[in-house]
Amino acid sequence: MNLASVIEGHRDDRRALIDGETVVTFGELRDRVSTLRSQLASMGVGRGDSVALAAGNEVHFASGALAVLGLGAIVMPVNPQSPPSELRLRIDMVQPRLLLVGDDGQGLLGIDEELGVQAIGMTALATVSKTNPDPGIVDVEPGDRAFYMATSGITGAPKVAILSHHNLRWVQEAMGQELDPMQPDDITLGCLPFVHIFGLNVVLLYSLRVGSCIVLQRRFDTDESLRLIREHSVSVLAGAPPMWQRWAQADAPDDSLSTVRFAASGAAALPLGTFETIRDRYGVEVAQGYGLTETSPVVTMG
Repeated sequence: MNLASVIEGHRDDRRALIDGETVVTFGELRDRVSTLRSQLASMGVGRGDSVALAAGNEVHFASGALAVLGLGAIVMPVNPQSPPSELRLRIDMVQPRLLLVGDDGQGLLGIDEELGVQAIGMTALATVSKTNPDPGIVDVEPGDRAFYMATSGITGAPKVAILSHHNLRWVQEAMGQELDPMQPDDITLGCLPFVHIFGLNVVLLYSLRVGSCIVLQRRFDTDESLRLIREHSVSVLAGAPPMWQRWAQADAPDDSLSTVRFAASGAAALPLGTFETIRDRYGVEVAQGYGLTETSPVVTMG
């Protein structure tokens, strides 16, 4: 098994990711991942190594994470907008072999000494042709580490949650059996940050596993999110309570969420008033989830 296989088996022409004007099909995503996997292998990245990933909700996040996982290595997502001093604290906890940088983290390039790790831009890598053979997806054990998720506990001190391939796959499979499971024809809005477990597993990896399409929103904006929902007929919408509160108060038509068939909230308790406003105004009932980073993240949802 290997979580990187979530993009395998879907038709080449099915849409996987929409990032602004860029549409990436599953066939194109597999090609991107294969090329990057080959490049990382030529740099010495292999099973058991860790690689930090500084990217926003962009195509580079998906291709970078899947390429690293495919080699049997471990992904540590970090916020590309964090100050270098804060990133250094998190990077020092796992000593990654290198730092992959997406479009949203361009300011991190060229400051390797300050970060304590070699930073490599994925935009530049994407322009380099594959010169070495792709080693393919490595078969790993279910308990092998897949992600190091930086988190803070009640003490506020930085910590790392260690999540295995089985941890994340089990949650994906459970979501497919509970409530109203996602379907291949669904379209999801990717507005939750992928550097956090809710956005990573419940939105990105689960959607890719099902074969549905994700519309990427790099930074949450209420009006822009509602525009994307209308433009792309988003049918699955997951957000944190502050997002739902802003949608509830938005200066927007009451049919703005008319295409949404399943909605979920997590990361904190959704205020009852917000739930009722969304239900009464938009006709959408929001499922409340509870979980932890350490549980990948869903414990219960209803």
